[in-house]
Amino acid sequence: MTPRTSLPPLGEGANQAMLDAAGLAGELAANPADPDSAIRAYEEAMFTRTHPIAEMSARVQTMMLSPTAADDITRFFTARPTEPAPADRERAAQPASPL
Repeated sequence: MTPRTSLPPLGEGANQAMLDAAGLAGELAANPADPDSAIRAYEEAMFTRTHPIAEMSARVQTMMLSPTAADDITRFFTARPTEPAPADRERAAQPASPL
């Protein structure tokens, strides 16, 4: 069994569990004579894959449990103006071609 580092706010538990099962099965199938090595290889890959998800989950949980949670969540889901991509800026700077 693997540790679940993702908290409920991201809804990643089931997704990660399926990836864990597939990854562990693949390692065991690739190295049936040495299950200890297969498990170590699986765990290394699993921790590398799940580390950013666990960090994001902890940040979201902190935001949701803070005294300013309502404002923080509103800001989180509020669209912000974005800078146009460089190619879009170049197109906007070019004069329109006559038809």
